Amino acid sequence: MKKAGLSILVLLSAVILVSLLVTRRSEQQVEKIRTHIDYNQYQCPPVEFVAGENQDLIQQGKALFPNIEGLPKQFEDVFYLALYHYPELSGNFIEVVFKPIGTTLQVQPAAGFIFKRKSTRGYRIFINSNLDFEGILFKDVPYNAQVGLVAHELAHILDYNYKNSFQIIGTGLKFLNKNSRSRYEKSIDLLTVYKGLGWQLLDWAQYAMFDSKATHDYKAFKKSNYLDPEEITEIISNHPEICRLFR
Repeated sequence: MKKAGLSILVLLSAVILVSLLVTRRSEQQVEKIRTHIDYNQYQCPPVEFVAGENQDLIQQGKALFPNIEGLPKQFEDVFYLALYHYPELSGNFIEVVFKPIGTTLQVQPAAGFIFKRKSTRGYRIFINSNLDFEGILFKDVPYNAQVGLVAHELAHILDYNYKNSFQIIGTGLKFLNKNSRSRYEKSIDLLTVYKGLGWQLLDWAQYAMFDSKATHDYKAFKKSNYLDPEEITEIISNHPEICRLFR
């Protein structure tokens, strides 16, 4: 038994070591993805999405992603508006699941991702179902900010699609270290802005960090791990090439 336990420990240590070695810095990864973004593939969004509008983009999003599973009716428009701006993900299986989690939304690779090609991996987007959650429930987030939050989770999937299996495992290990987690999440925010959804992300950051009824600790967590509204505004202002909207 001791020998078996030692073998498992050695194997786990090897996996962790390899994962850390092959995982690139978050900022380098974002720049790599940025060079592949084709802004002519989609129409850049307005500064603010309004419920009931932009039906053309919603329908195009549905056409790109006809097989999204578990998507609640009340959130369809929000998800398809965000999905429309990620045509690179149309080959991926995506399932939306209600589950008690420690944040508002969360994305994870589906089981068996190690054996899948990057473009055909499956992913699950979790919506927090814990009504006693001290943070922010998705249903309480303003419409435009909802799009920004979903766009952030889709940026995670886009990031995973540029990584091999060991690199994804290495990314998961980043969450064990406070500083690594913060750098990584801020890089995903940056990628969301590069995808043209900066104004939507700005609304989410403003609401989550300052305007919501979340606890002080939860707001502090958001401020320390994600780009704040001033940082997002500065990035948008300094990168007019990001989208036709800013040209």
